[in-house]
Amino acid sequence: MSRSLVVIFFFFFFFFLLGDPLHLHALPIEKRDASLETTVTDSNRKDPGITTTMDEILQINSADAQQISGGHIIRYGDVADSLMRNAMICPGDGCFWPKASDGFVYVPFTVSPVYSPSEVRAIQRAIADIANSTCVRLVPRTTEVDYLSFQSLDGCWSYFGMTGGKQAVSLKSPTCLLKGVVIHEIIHALGFYHEHNRSDRDKYVNVIWSNVQPGQEDQFSILQTNNLNTKYDYGSIMHYGRYNFAINPSMPTLEPIPNPSVSIGQLSEMSATDILKINRLYGCGECANVVLTAPFQRFNSPNFPSLYPNNANCQWLILGKSKVRLVLLTFTAMNIQLTVNCVADYVRVYDGSSTLAKPLSPRLCGYTAPAPLTSTGPSVLVVFHSDASLQNLGFQISYRLL
Repeated sequence: MSRSLVVIFFFFFFFFLLGDPLHLHALPIEKRDASLETTVTDSNRKDPGITTTMDEILQINSADAQQISGGHIIRYGDVADSLMRNAMICPGDGCFWPKASDGFVYVPFTVSPVYSPSEVRAIQRAIADIANSTCVRLVPRTTEVDYLSFQSLDGCWSYFGMTGGKQAVSLKSPTCLLKGVVIHEIIHALGFYHEHNRSDRDKYVNVIWSNVQPGQEDQFSILQTNNLNTKYDYGSIMHYGRYNFAINPSMPTLEPIPNPSVSIGQLSEMSATDILKINRLYGCGECANVVLTAPFQRFNSPNFPSLYPNNANCQWLILGKSKVRLVLLTFTAMNIQLTVNCVADYVRVYDGSSTLAKPLSPRLCGYTAPAPLTSTGPSVLVVFHSDASLQNLGFQISYRLL
């Protein structure tokens, strides 16, 4: 089966089967190794003091550097120390997961059998979120040598980038099995440090050293990073919380500059800049699968109003929350190569969350904006495709959740 077909299959799988435990056997399950599994009975997930993913992780992991399987050490809260390299500056791109000829980055993975169906679904949701917004695809391992192995070990932690061979991602059951925690650890495995460790950190946050626990100063080290021409991201899912490693837990260890009241950290979702960084690091192109949840927003073809690229394949999934009944789409610009039946370049809109849903329109191309489209439910998928020949200015769409 081609990689493209694998991507299509798993895109459908994540959208339609997340809630069906009967399909959990589709994930690759490792043979049980009792020596690597830990039973956890004390979960503090409902602690009101937890406001970021790192709050959650640090509550589970020991504040002190801890020894883990293989003789390695946990540093920076949840990073397994082997070579302590940053894949973003790794010589020869040796820390990156390879990009396939179809433009996707395939990361094989396996899942330990210790996890319950609901815990496996947390992993699935994290994988789906990354696939929705980037060209990175976590796919079940078949015979690949390099792969991620989700295991219930001794805390929540991961390695940097691709280390080679079977690469553990520890998600201790049940405490680490939250979507935001899983996303955070996967992003480490893709090659990213914590946001507050980036090389330009001191321009954007102050470290209150007088309130940092003795012996934990290296948690706030400035590291050599390639910041990929992105702004410092206070809302990154990779950012430490305001009070992590504090002597006085009512006083911060990190304070934004110049406005100390700016919120920092993220509990369960990637920020727009998290997504941008992954797409830039892995060369995902001008558009990948994007999820839109704002009540009103505009989006457009790559490079609009300049020429869109050849061989583009983009998807925008508009997802309304619980009270949303309908989605209204309005084309505000339309300039796509005109062909019979739009066989070359086109936009197509589906009345649901995948291409299995009923189309709201035929393929659309040409130079006249179509009439507004209204869904029958709270989700719409917009697909744009261009072939290898002519280029045009593209399109712009505004939508509103009703």
